Amino acid sequence: MIVATTALSMGVDIQNVDLVIHFDLPKSLEEYYQQAGRGGRDGQHSRSILLYDPTDYQRNYGLLCQITNKEARKRAVEQLNQMKELCDEKHRCLVKMMLDFLGIPQKKLPLLHELPESEVSEMKKAANHFGD
Repeated sequence: MIVATTALSMGVDIQNVDLVIHFDLPKSLEEYYQQAGRGGRDGQHSRSILLYDPTDYQRNYGLLCQITNKEARKRAVEQLNQMKELCDEKHRCLVKMMLDFLGIPQKKLPLLHELPESEVSEMKKAANHFGD
């Protein structure tokens, strides 16, 4: 078991992390992505749980409003708002939202019947493993 704060950050490569719990609202999607990425570094499946309460947003917003540089404050608040949108979203795909944020183009995925049987078989194995 590893218990850490955000001080366990970039540059630390610990294996066998299969669960990342975000106890506080990250201030940006990038921060969330980096924190969630601590899990699964050994190639195994991992889970990321974000515990969110609207008061987390209010607290972080209050802290960010103390930034004296107007442009830096504006950008920080925009990033926090993106994170809030992610938490409040109920109908959009989390992966799609993250890909949009990261600027990764999304191609139209083929329908299942259009894929080779070997790929379908691998997908089924992965889905079964994920359900464990």
